[in-house]
Amino acid sequence: MNVFLRFALLFLFPAFSVASQQTADSLLVVFEDARSSSQRRDAANRLMTFLYEERSSEWNHPFTAHTPEDSLRMLVYLEAGTYFYEHSAFKQSIDCMKRCYRWAQTLHDTVRLEDVLHVMSASYTRLGMYNEAFEQMQTLRTIAEQKNDPVMLRRACNSMANICHHMRNDSLALTLYIKAIDIARKQKDEQALAVRLGNLGGMYADMRQPEKALPLLEEALALDMKNGWTDKIPIRQLSIGNAYLNMNEWGKAENYYRRVIEALRETTRDKVSLAIAYGQLGWLKQLLSRPDEAETYYKEAEKIAKEIGALAIERSCQEGLYTLYKEKNPALALGYLERNFILSDSLYRMETTQQMNNLRVQYETAEKELQIQKQQSEIEQTKQHRTLFALSTVFALLLCGMLYLLLRQRRKRNRQLAEANATKDKLFSIISHDLKSPVIAQKATLDTLIANYDAYETDDLLYYLERFRIASESQMGLLQNLLSWAQVQTGKAKFSPLPFDITHTIAETANLYAISSENKNIRITTEMPERCYVVGDREMIATVLRNLINNAVKFSHPDSEIHISLVSKTTSACISIKDSGTGMTERQVKAIRAGATSDISSAGTQGEKGSGLGLVICKDFLRRNGSHLVIESRNGEGTCMSFELNKVNF
Repeated sequence: MNVFLRFALLFLFPAFSVASQQTADSLLVVFEDARSSSQRRDAANRLMTFLYEERSSEWNHPFTAHTPEDSLRMLVYLEAGTYFYEHSAFKQSIDCMKRCYRWAQTLHDTVRLEDVLHVMSASYTRLGMYNEAFEQMQTLRTIAEQKNDPVMLRRACNSMANICHHMRNDSLALTLYIKAIDIARKQKDEQALAVRLGNLGGMYADMRQPEKALPLLEEALALDMKNGWTDKIPIRQLSIGNAYLNMNEWGKAENYYRRVIEALRETTRDKVSLAIAYGQLGWLKQLLSRPDEAETYYKEAEKIAKEIGALAIERSCQEGLYTLYKEKNPALALGYLERNFILSDSLYRMETTQQMNNLRVQYETAEKELQIQKQQSEIEQTKQHRTLFALSTVFALLLCGMLYLLLRQRRKRNRQLAEANATKDKLFSIISHDLKSPVIAQKATLDTLIANYDAYETDDLLYYLERFRIASESQMGLLQNLLSWAQVQTGKAKFSPLPFDITHTIAETANLYAISSENKNIRITTEMPERCYVVGDREMIATVLRNLINNAVKFSHPDSEIHISLVSKTTSACISIKDSGTGMTERQVKAIRAGATSDISSAGTQGEKGSGLGLVICKDFLRRNGSHLVIESRNGEGTCMSFELNKVNF
């Protein structure tokens, strides 16, 4: 039996066996509880052997150590889910199929996906969950459209029509059945065509349109008999009997019903068709006023319906039994009537109507989505025609881009060489001019002292020695900045951030300028906590502080004050050096922010010289420490320089 007939048969006619179902349950539990691959493989083989012996599986090849784990799980859940469906354990079947669906998706196995979706849809239909059943087939239909697979599309349309037929949504079911038949005829697939013709003919028979039903059913029966598909023959005969019953040809109808009973009475499958045949014979005998025979057939149909949980058939039997008993046994008739009311509860009918409407909306929405997908596919094909041109265009653009990048890289190198030359020229200029000035001053002072040593008084000596000291300090500060600047320019300035006490560093640096500030009668005051630990390169921060304090002393007027403050915040510490000296012009502030040196160098209040390198070094060292220099200055009113460092809390 091929896959198509197998699942088409399952959809309509599940059987039932409680004992074998419990065995399958226990074997599946052992499989799921297995902890190792070998244990899981052994459990899978035991379960598959049981299913094969029960004729619920065609898989008789044992799993080996070479079987991939994902393939093993997918096949086990597929066969177990099929088995549970056959035995009317629909919820367990759905659970297995959901797991199989995940593995099939992982493996991109569309063949298994198709089987899974069919069984899930059939199980949902049996549970009365028509929306969920329809969604599974709609998913399959979408996959079929995307793959342009007419066989898969045919099966999806047929199954969707079956669901709509169950829901009594006849107009949508007819549309889908006819579409499935057209596809089968175009594909010349007699097996599929027979199933579709039988389904449509059976629907026309249920709709009491026998003149439309009989030609379709007889064509389907002829195909079944021609190809030897014996399992489908009772289904066709049952539908033909219904058509003759609607035509009031009682003898022909009874003849076909008895053929169905004779073919199915001794089997364990297709109990649904058997129950329907008995029920239809009961109705036929009731129409012929043969109540005893009708009662016998109704009760046989009711018995089978209860065994397999076919509520619709059971309800029909109870309607017939109520009619038979209402005259001769009203009490018994009332019991059948009450049971019929329970099965025909109005809430169930309302939910069914809502589901029918939902199905139609879903179908129409899906049709529109498929049209959109087709349009998008046409657009994609049009785009593909332009691909060659686009690729050549992209290639040309890439070539131009490469040429542009090469040219840009060349310009960048030229700019770097120009900057290096400018740096070299700046260095030589500072060495030849700025460094020469304090040396000349020192030499002139020494020459004067040596030439007139005997003539100088103590005060005169102190005056010339002071001038010599100032020139030496200027020379030392310039040498330190030249060294730092050279390290920055050559990339040799190493950055070593560690926690340190910034208050100690500030105090230590301020002490270096105690003498020079006293000589100008400048008072240096500090305002900071006893301890404050920050993270940074201590030597770089000390260099920054030296330059900022030196500038404050250099540009402060005699008899003034320099205030150094440290404000400890939650996550940072802010250090500021404020003076009331000469200040800076707006142009000088902009030049400092731009990183220039030529426009910011100026003499101090007592003629102290500078190179302009100090603030440039400060900015670079602060940047490396994750900070930046904040400048607040007005010409003639003083300057405030500040920066922040990340704080460490111990």
